[in-house]
Amino acid sequence: MKKIVFSDYDGTIYTDDGNTTNNVAAIKKWHAAGGKFVIATGRGFTSAQDAAGEYGIPFDYCIMNNGALIADSNWTLISELTIDPPLAQEIAEFVQNNFAAQIEGLYYYGLGSKSHQPTGVITKIRVQTHGRNHEPMLRIAKALNHAFPDVIAHATLTDMYPLEQFPDANYQIVDIVGAKAGKERSIQLILERESLSPDDVITIGDGANDVEMLEQYDGYAIRGSMAAQMTTGKTVASLADMLSTIENSYQGREESA
Repeated sequence: MKKIVFSDYDGTIYTDDGNTTNNVAAIKKWHAAGGKFVIATGRGFTSAQDAAGEYGIPFDYCIMNNGALIADSNWTLISELTIDPPLAQEIAEFVQNNFAAQIEGLYYYGLGSKSHQPTGVITKIRVQTHGRNHEPMLRIAKALNHAFPDVIAHATLTDMYPLEQFPDANYQIVDIVGAKAGKERSIQLILERESLSPDDVITIGDGANDVEMLEQYDGYAIRGSMAAQMTTGKTVASLADMLSTIENSYQGREESA
């Protein structure tokens, strides 16, 4: 029986198809029944707090900045992986020297909101490209992964934010974290902390930064998403549908026992 769900946030919990409320209701039902729930997002600390608070999402852990930060249900950090400032400067110079025409902005994340300048610890670097064209974002991510083996660059779509509702979201994203980060590595740490096994895990997501955790654990990709295009695993219409399917399968086993 599955015991813990690791779910991406943007495009999985939060969606543009009116299903966010259903997803949150399903999470609350799962959690109330004793299942553990983990938010696994590329968002930074402040943004993740705002998102969880806005919808009242119950959770046991929150993985942030694609695994660079992990907090417990009280927002106490239990893991923090940083990018050395000299490496961060090299990355910024590389992006600016090679892709200046495509860049809308370059930001640094520590333990709070994003900043144009690196201050204190650096847990993530974000590059934003102009407009909704995916090609520049994908080229920058590929170039960074080739040039800098000590980091991982993930291309992240913002298509789930319709421009009619979010006119300021006219960009695409490349998120850069240390090579030892990653949602899948964070899962391993949490399983050790909770004395759970990989067989206890279900994962779900929609983006390129979710693919590793979907493939390493029992994973579901949101149908039609980038993750679904990048993996041959299972697909599902929504997080709510996935949780409902799992609960129904448990009930079926109990009735036939």
